[in-house]
Amino acid sequence: MSSSSNTESYERQFVNLYRRFARIAVPNKATIDKNGDSYSLVVHYSQRDLDLMENISFKKYYNVNVSKIGIESISCQSEPCDTTLELAVKYSKSRQWKVVVKKNIRENAKFKSFIEIWESDTKIKTLTPEILEKNHGEISLSEDFLAVHWSPNEKYFLYTAEYKSPKSESFFKQSAESATMQEESEVIRGNEYLYKDDWGEGMNGVRHPCIYIVDVEDNFKIRCVEVENFSLADAFWIDNDKIGCVALNEYPYRLGVAMCCMRPSVLYSFDWRKELPKPKILYGEHEESIRSPRKNGKTILFLCSDALSSHSKASKLMCYNIETNHTQVIIDKYSSEVNFVPIYTHYLPINCFTLDGKYMLFHTLMKCRSALCIVDLNNKSLKVMNSPLFATRVMDVRHDLLVLLSSAPNHFPSIYIAKLQTDVELLKFEEVEMNHRHLTDDIDFRIEEMFIEEKGEKFPLHTLLVGPSHKMNVACATVVNPHGGPHLTFLGTFTHMIALFAKIGFKTLLINFRGSTGINEEYVNVLCGNIGEMDVKDVMHCIQHHVEKGDIDMKNIFLFGGSHGGFIVTHLCGQFPDFGFKACATRNPVIDISSMIELTDIPDWCLTEINVRDQSYKFGDFGNVESLTACFLKSPMKYVNNIKTPIFLLLGKYDKRVPKTQSIKYYKVLKTCGVDVKCHVYDDKHDLQQVNVDADAFVDIALWFYKYIDNKYKNDITQEVYDGVCL
Repeated sequence: MSSSSNTESYERQFVNLYRRFARIAVPNKATIDKNGDSYSLVVHYSQRDLDLMENISFKKYYNVNVSKIGIESISCQSEPCDTTLELAVKYSKSRQWKVVVKKNIRENAKFKSFIEIWESDTKIKTLTPEILEKNHGEISLSEDFLAVHWSPNEKYFLYTAEYKSPKSESFFKQSAESATMQEESEVIRGNEYLYKDDWGEGMNGVRHPCIYIVDVEDNFKIRCVEVENFSLADAFWIDNDKIGCVALNEYPYRLGVAMCCMRPSVLYSFDWRKELPKPKILYGEHEESIRSPRKNGKTILFLCSDALSSHSKASKLMCYNIETNHTQVIIDKYSSEVNFVPIYTHYLPINCFTLDGKYMLFHTLMKCRSALCIVDLNNKSLKVMNSPLFATRVMDVRHDLLVLLSSAPNHFPSIYIAKLQTDVELLKFEEVEMNHRHLTDDIDFRIEEMFIEEKGEKFPLHTLLVGPSHKMNVACATVVNPHGGPHLTFLGTFTHMIALFAKIGFKTLLINFRGSTGINEEYVNVLCGNIGEMDVKDVMHCIQHHVEKGDIDMKNIFLFGGSHGGFIVTHLCGQFPDFGFKACATRNPVIDISSMIELTDIPDWCLTEINVRDQSYKFGDFGNVESLTACFLKSPMKYVNNIKTPIFLLLGKYDKRVPKTQSIKYYKVLKTCGVDVKCHVYDDKHDLQQVNVDADAFVDIALWFYKYIDNKYKNDITQEVYDGVCL
């Protein structure tokens, strides 16, 4: 068979395999509420539609019967209900009222959404795009700013939306004869080309979110709460007269917030009924970052971490007393206790308290796990609880029922529910719906801890090896995948790409190097100033460890990584050109920090990670000769002329985090040097998660690896694909 025929055959098999996995609807949200003598569970699912090349979503209703000792039964009560057009839904406490933010699909629509207000099963009002456009800009829907909540008396609801900026026109545009004086006054001439920054990656046009309050009883009037130079997020009701929120400082300019939860911010409250509501600072007069305020009786619990430092640091859990105006630390980020568990989580669940208000539940990163934690608010203690699988996220806590989303490398995400009994050491979880186990029952995984010694000190490293079950104890072709960040961590969670690699015969070695989160703050900070050296050394140490153990075929090692993971794998190609890496595929890699710093939405990341002056980032600092030289010397670009490994670059055209220009430069140099290099540029942003992009990326990466793999592995695709089950 010719080479082109082989390629076409593999291509068909990879496409069919991806189609099979894309058909699996994955739960991503769940809420529980009381329904008479039983409970109603609503589970939201998402699915990739490869015909429309878009994500679709739907929800299903389940009835949950609970006894004194636990969950008795769970039964599905509905067919799937399409929710693709629903952007946000919020019920009032009594469930009599509901507000729905929906996508506007009218042709040539300028405004992207509108709001429906429902009473029981009747829609009583639509705030049309035209109504909303007169009051504000687009509704904030990103995780960092989204807030939709009913007041305690159910007469008002709030949401966040972009502040309505004056319209800009040319100096030379003639006014319409019908224009009123008010319309004329709302136009600013000559400002149509004014530069306006935003909150970076994934936040196009998000510049100045404010809080908007709708009065249901007063003809649905919309009231704005705005603070100059601050973007308002995480809005919530303190009582019927007061609201609270997190306010992110916009001055002197905005930095990227997506996955960067350490932006300078404060916790505010407002008496929103006043004509000009003025903010009252509840907490945050120092250089700190505030997140996830959650009201619990007469207190507000929230996360707090250092601002403008290494990203994704541990957080303190703080408690503000509304009556005394006193703030105290519930869980600190440091402790001398041997079994101390730091809090590594970006956000707290919206509902996270037990019925008596004495306990709080959320998840935190722990080495290769996302663990379920319960905090005793009176004793100020945190305990790790049992959970169904390795990776767990709290979805909802209400009526002393706990709803989790859990997964594992060989287990699709699934919803679990348990009755909370704080005096019971082990919670008993029931799975809501079995989720296509047969597709992954031939995949296995193993977590391992090893140590690397440096200057007389031993540091733990963790690896997660995922692969076909029958190959776990033999050396075979392996994809080495360090994580991005770099201050993140690989979890034992289900990942489509890793599962797909296993289905076509590869093991994947996921590596948590020094600087990863989930251990402690010293472990995170040790990497700052040492990127390009310490992280690369750690990954090589893990590779060699697994080669010596007989897990990896040394002659068939492939490299895969994105963002900082791409930084590491391109470093490996340049620093170890004769090691024999077969091929490399990298998504939006950091290639040249010295050129990235002036274009990225996170210039603070560049200077924090090279750590030349051992201090926090200062606004206005885009490097000097010393720091820019250090940026280049720590970058993969330094070693570009050494590279022999074939490299496939996958880039996002609209990536604000790691702009594609540095990778295009890298591509041109590699091409000139005669290296086999390929580059795809997608109409996508940093995460490359659009359905058409992710689908194309998997097939092309698989074909790229199969191009260079030894022939003995080329027919080693699981029988399921050969048999055409995926057709």
